[in-house]
Amino acid sequence: MEKDFSYYAVIPAKILLDMDLSSQAKLHYGVISALCGKLGYCWATNKYLGDIFGQSERSVQRYLSELKDRKHITIEIDMMAGSERKIYLAVAKKE
Repeated sequence: MEKDFSYYAVIPAKILLDMDLSSQAKLHYGVISALCGKLGYCWATNKYLGDIFGQSERSVQRYLSELKDRKHITIEIDMMAGSERKIYLAVAKKE
């Protein structure tokens, strides 16, 4: 799927050098960081993220789990916003 993206993916050295992460999880971190933009969190669904790289939603779920298990991201479900998922970069999450 070809998309016209006008943002940059930022992948910090801490993520790049984490040998317990797959390369795909690292790429997804970059996209998540780009999508955090002005809202401070990533709103993308697994389908949206999967479409970027031509992957299944299940694969995306696996990569997000890798990032979450290594504490590089946190995931919250906002019940007040109709069960909207919010993905925060671990360093950017508000306490």
